[in-house]
Amino acid sequence: NEKTFEQLKLYNNTKILILETNEFERKISRFTITKKYWYNFEQDGICFIPSEDIKLVGVGLYRSHENKVINGIVKIIEGNSSMGKVLIEENVEIQPCTDNVNVFSKFKFSKNIFCKKNKEYSIIFFSNIITNSYSGLKGINVIEGDKGIKFTFKRLIGNKGDSTPEYGNFPEIYYYLN
Repeated sequence: NEKTFEQLKLYNNTKILILETNEFERKISRFTITKKYWYNFEQDGICFIPSEDIKLVGVGLYRSHENKVINGIVKIIEGNSSMGKVLIEENVEIQPCTDNVNVFSKFKFSKNIFCKKNKEYSIIFFSNIITNSYSGLKGINVIEGDKGIKFTFKRLIGNKGDSTPEYGNFPEIYYYLN
């Protein structure tokens, strides 16, 4: 990870082989239908459990259809709660939707977050405004991604928003397989 050559016992005249890995970004889509009228809450979240180790790259967030910019904070937290260990916390700005086609915005984290298989993680979005936005419908609790990986979704304990596995925000999750 972050070690010096000396810590790795690599000194002058040591030969090393460097391999580049091309990670392939994957995604899952949580919903089959998008609707226009959804109330964007000040805090909303969802819990997910990957069936394999992954590196979480980012999330999709729905845009406003009222020509309002949404600023806020996205947090990834260990466990099914807003009170767990914060793995990353980043500011996000979501431009409004102007064409009724690009209804959500892809937000990539500044670093990948390692998520262990069969462990709960929470995605929480704290918004600066309450506005009408797009949302997803007809989601399911377990979604199968590439290579057989499954994502199980659960209600976030103590959620102040309305997102559930069946409807709400967070339309896509972007990840790398480990």
